[in-house]
Amino acid sequence: MKRKFTMSDTEREVLEVLWEQKEPMKQSGLLAIFAEKGKVWKRQTLNTFLARLEEKKLVVRENRKVRAAFSEEEYQCEQMKDAIDRMYGGKLSNFVVAFAENDAISKEDAEELLHIMQQKVLEMESGKEKK
Repeated sequence: MKRKFTMSDTEREVLEVLWEQKEPMKQSGLLAIFAEKGKVWKRQTLNTFLARLEEKKLVVRENRKVRAAFSEEEYQCEQMKDAIDRMYGGKLSNFVVAFAENDAISKEDAEELLHIMQQKVLEMESGKEKK
C-alpha cells in the first residue's frame, strides 16, 4: 500500500516531535512535550492524531511506544518525488526546466546543480551509484 503523505498541521507537529526525539517514546512523553509547548491535550486527542498517522503509515506503534516510520529526510524525498510525479510527469528534468525558464533559479544555483549532475554522471559511469 502506498503511503499517504498528506497530513494536517497538527499531525505534522506530532511527527516533528518524533523526529526530534530520535527514539521511540510513550504517549505520556509526547503529552509532556506538547504541554511544555503550551498544548495541553487529553490522551485521547493525541491518540486520535497518532491513529491518523499510523493509518497513513507515517508512525509505528510497538510495545506501548510510538516512533516515526522513517526519517524527516526520507519523508521530504518522498514528498518531492510525489510532487514531481503529479506536476511534472515524473521527470526531474521537467521540474528544472520549469524553474530555469521562469528565471526562478539563480546563476549560482544553476552552477551548483550542474556540478551535482556532473558528479552523479561520473558516479554512474564508474559504477558507484547508490542503490
